[in-house]
Amino acid sequence: MQNVITRTWFEEHPSPICSRSVVESDFYIAIAVAFVGFFVLAFVLLFPVYRFMKREEKRSEAWTDSAMADRRRRALEKAERASSEDDGAGGLGEPPEVIT
Repeated sequence: MQNVITRTWFEEHPSPICSRSVVESDFYIAIAVAFVGFFVLAFVLLFPVYRFMKREEKRSEAWTDSAMADRRRRALEKAERASSEDDGAGGLGEPPEVIT
């Protein structure tokens, strides 16, 4: 039986301009470019989603129980101040008394 050694295409067709190491380095460059390109594309596509989620998270903090209780408390305080200013002492908002 004869030992058959398979040869690659590069070994069968030697080129004076293109050696095997140059071709292999081209593969490494293509892999590196694809790898970096994938992460750049992922960043470009996912960064707006990240910003949207952060914005919505800040908006949702306004609807927590403590934030709603603070708004209710401030509204009650404002209403109490408005009613204490309008205690019937003849402020600017009341009509003048009619003398008969």
